[in-house]
Amino acid sequence: MKPATGRWVTGDDFFGREVELAQLESLVRAGNPVLLTGQRRIGKTSIARELGRRMEAAGWTFLLADVQGATSPEEFVTEVAKAVYPLRPRWSRIEWPDRWLGRGVEGFNISEFGIKFRAQVTPGNWRRRGETLFAKCAKHEQPVLFVVDELPIFLKHMLDKGNGPGVRHFLSWFRKVVQDLEATANPPAFIVSGSVGLEWLARRIGASDRINHLHPYRLRAWSRDECVACFRRLADSVGLKPSGQNDLAHYEDRLKDAMGRDGYTLAMEILAEASVQGAFTSQAESSLEQRYESTTDDVAKRITETIDILVYDGYIRDDSRAEGIGPYVFSSNLLKDWWRTRFLNHYRPLDSGRRGPDAKRILQ
Repeated sequence: MKPATGRWVTGDDFFGREVELAQLESLVRAGNPVLLTGQRRIGKTSIARELGRRMEAAGWTFLLADVQGATSPEEFVTEVAKAVYPLRPRWSRIEWPDRWLGRGVEGFNISEFGIKFRAQVTPGNWRRRGETLFAKCAKHEQPVLFVVDELPIFLKHMLDKGNGPGVRHFLSWFRKVVQDLEATANPPAFIVSGSVGLEWLARRIGASDRINHLHPYRLRAWSRDECVACFRRLADSVGLKPSGQNDLAHYEDRLKDAMGRDGYTLAMEILAEASVQGAFTSQAESSLEQRYESTTDDVAKRITETIDILVYDGYIRDDSRAEGIGPYVFSSNLLKDWWRTRFLNHYRPLDSGRRGPDAKRILQ
């Protein structure tokens, strides 16, 4: 077992999660499309890949499309095609749509194939191309487990471009594809995962009904005993060396990627307050609203959405008896200490009268 930072693991490097793997396998074999959720760095991609490896050993075919870099449905379909491409030698030329590309693709590597394929996908044909690719999985000689990784980030890219209607249309299309395939003789099993909450995103654009076909499965953090057992195994294998602040800085970087500038700024204010003051209270929320009401549209709603994301992704938790009203505190003492060190010397509490320009100091 080797230490791994910021990457997925499988096989001998994968630790624990036997109960979760058994539950996910049961859902997959029962034909349930799964929405795999959980806070950042908790191991969603690793458990999906480890499940895929084990399903392959049981006679399945495992495919994974990482769509976090896609910004349009055309690019999404291209990533699906790249995931399916290695199976081409098992299909006849009629089954694989070579005609889309103008000539055979035998000599292409994945990257070259992706470029060639993307050039042939347009706003007018991406739906049909995507449906054809997924249909090939249903006709494959082995049952297929298809993981769509980081789907919410792809949809967030579309939202950032102001394409909310496009996101709703895409979710409707994807739901129909999955449901239509369920009526085939050998439907592929789907797992959708991501480090941004798909439920939150769908709720934000009024499209919650378009993901209700997905069976939610929340991946929880390890227990204390599981953590200790993992550390001991690492120590026995190669020894433990602390990797410094880079791992924790990832939490801040992901906020920039997932939330946009306004959301990132509000998130940093909330986390700084919660780390330095010990909690983000309703009074602090009111002060934050006043501070940004002149620069941020619908600031009260944006603050509520930001809190929802931070809670969903495991940065903070509601420490009150009545869920959803605060005060909010850090879920991890380690992350709290890192954030507190980050801001302690130049942060003034939200109720101290600090306004406008001073907020920029948080982001330095």
